[in-house]
Amino acid sequence: MILKNKITLATLSILFLAVSCTSGTGQEKNNPLTSTPPKNIIVFISDGMGYNHLKAANYYTHGKDHAQVFEQQDWVRFAMATYPSVISTSEGDTVYSSGYNPREASKNPEYLKRSATDSGAAGTALSTGTKTYNGAIGMGIHGDTLMHISQSAKALGKAIGVVSSVPLSHATPASFAAHNQQRNNYAEIARYMFFNTQLDVIMGAGNPDFDNDGNPAQKGPDYVGGTEIWEMLKANNNALVFETSEGIFSVKDVDGDGEADP
Repeated sequence: MILKNKITLATLSILFLAVSCTSGTGQEKNNPLTSTPPKNIIVFISDGMGYNHLKAANYYTHGKDHAQVFEQQDWVRFAMATYPSVISTSEGDTVYSSGYNPREASKNPEYLKRSATDSGAAGTALSTGTKTYNGAIGMGIHGDTLMHISQSAKALGKAIGVVSSVPLSHATPASFAAHNQQRNNYAEIARYMFFNTQLDVIMGAGNPDFDNDGNPAQKGPDYVGGTEIWEMLKANNNALVFETSEGIFSVKDVDGDGEADP
């Protein structure tokens, strides 16, 4: 159910929130929206997934609908249209999106192939609540820097992190923490996540020194900040300052104790 190409055909994304709440009584236990404030919130995103993808998977694997663990009563489910606000820009002219038409999408498969949303625009919409152009990472259509939900949570004193089944600087995980005008600037995005955010946890797949079977391999390290950063990270020496040909990068205070965290 995961699309590995850059363009996702679905323009409707679903947010599943695992909400770990404090104790409640009576009806509150069955309604996370009215229960006491949650201790933890985890946002699950599956690339290009909509309600019909889930329905098909449920019937294929379980023979019935609403079979996934995240579709039960103690989970909160939202749907959000994540179509881009800008379709194209050419010779100084900007073509804006007219929106998403579910009825047309349900009867005309060709409709979904036109002006499809990419993971950068979709992830940014989910993370910031603002629609943008395809390829953007935490950036608005006028080059403005948008506020991520992770930044808001950190401002409230919460621990924040991104965990992904793809490299950490790919569009979806990056769009919950980084700011960049183009999703393909992987090294820049990775360095931003390492040195310009207060993420407590960053996890992603893909080790530049190994192939997918775990055998030694020489692969590009852009996804983890470039060759120099990767070599310094592997040293694992609790460094606070990273001097590279791209510049000098310093880590931030992540846990709020006033001291930089290696």
